[in-house]
Amino acid sequence: MSLLPHTPVPYTARIVAAKRIFEQTHQPALFQDPYATCLAGHEVDALLTQWQATAQRQQRPLSEVIRKRTRYVAIRTYFFDAWLQASCHQGRTPQVVILGAGLDTRA
Repeated sequence: MSLLPHTPVPYTARIVAAKRIFEQTHQPALFQDPYATCLAGHEVDALLTQWQATAQRQQRPLSEVIRKRTRYVAIRTYFFDAWLQASCHQGRTPQVVILGAGLDTRA
């Protein structure tokens, strides 16, 4: 299942889901989002095509370009996951409300 290009799902939600997919290919991955592939749709291929052109133009390895383009999303995701889990385990958080989660299914 993948989303069509003319989907009403916002572009940024699809891009962030696609970037989460790239993080999961690193060992060790900072997190897992098993549904990101289904939700990102064609954005993974579109990003990869753009990044391959960037790597070629800048004469840099593709892996370096991917890492640079996805690192912020990966670190942000990891930080908030760790903070939320620690907070919940300490009993300080009786309820969690996630606003603007987009296509993030880890919740």
